[in-house]
Amino acid sequence: MISAAFPYQKQRRRVLGSEMAYVEVGQGDPIVLLHGNPTSSYLWRNVLPHLQSLGLLHRPRPDRHGRLRQTA
Repeated sequence: MISAAFPYQKQRRRVLGSEMAYVEVGQGDPIVLLHGNPTSSYLWRNVLPHLQSLGLLHRPRPDRHGRLRQTA
């Protein structure tokens, strides 16, 4: 079922002097879900429930959507 809801908690991590937002769900081997341009990481919201039994899913949110913050 396709849904507009986003039931996942966003987290932040410092990466190379910047703060990046991401979502992490599941357990096991890491699986990184990347999206292309011009889509957004929001598109994974309907895929995550089907994949989370396969491993630890990481869905980073890259800078171009303004979620990467410079930290000194």
